[in-house]
Amino acid sequence: MTQVRLEFTSNINTNPSEFQFKSEYNPWTLDPNVPYDSKKAGKIIVWTDPEDGKLYLIDGHNRHLKAKQKGIKQQLVLDLSNKAETKLDVLMLAYIQTRGHHNDSLF
Repeated sequence: MTQVRLEFTSNINTNPSEFQFKSEYNPWTLDPNVPYDSKKAGKIIVWTDPEDGKLYLIDGHNRHLKAKQKGIKQQLVLDLSNKAETKLDVLMLAYIQTRGHHNDSLF
């Protein structure tokens, strides 16, 4: 079962070479003059890798970066840990959840 919850920003690890597959993003996420807006940010997708036990960001890299830059302590996450056992599983689920674009580099 997926879980939606607040997670401490500091607990979320990133590994873009493994998990960042989206080619498009909202421009507000990269503009340093625009404040963080939790309504615009929505849920980011995370997953706990059973190999190392760390919580990884799967989708929402730019929104997560903006939250870190603005000192946001917690973010709303959709945790796919109970739905996916492997990296490929979680990437496929995230791709489906975000309605992946044909330019995305999942495959």
